[in-house]
Amino acid sequence: MTQSSGPLQRWGMRPGWWRSRHGEGYVAAQMLLLLLLVAIPPDHILQVWLPQPVGVVVGGAAICAGLLLVVAGSRRLGRYLSPLPYPSPGSTLIDQGIYTWIRHPLYSGLVLGGLGLSLWQGSLRQLLLTLGLFLVLDRKAGVEERFLCETFPEYPQYRERTVRLVPFLY
Repeated sequence: MTQSSGPLQRWGMRPGWWRSRHGEGYVAAQMLLLLLLVAIPPDHILQVWLPQPVGVVVGGAAICAGLLLVVAGSRRLGRYLSPLPYPSPGSTLIDQGIYTWIRHPLYSGLVLGGLGLSLWQGSLRQLLLTLGLFLVLDRKAGVEERFLCETFPEYPQYRERTVRLVPFLY
């Protein structure tokens, strides 16, 4: 007896997705944290140490830089873009463009955007959510890299020459 193809399967999610066989749990945690980050009202606690004009300028720059990373990474992945850390069927290793310098620019862009939003609004609450997002995306990147090593024999060499999430650092 075969199962019919439903909408979840069309999005790359297989039956039993809640067991996180392909990293679906990380996607759910990522989406929840992003939703909370933009939906929870700011607490403005950081404005005690960071004057609002500075927070707005630095935060705005971080939001723009994060958006650029997400757009550049998305465009380079093209049709292989997926929320799952599991490679899309038929995909190839992308190591050009923004991927020349950073292995996970989409994750970096999301974290940088969250940091920017936290500074923009002077919110410690949002800064803590951004830290949580960083931790989830870092774990998700680890899962993704395990899948990429299994799929692409050249991935370990690529991993050695590029940083994971933070340019010039990590």
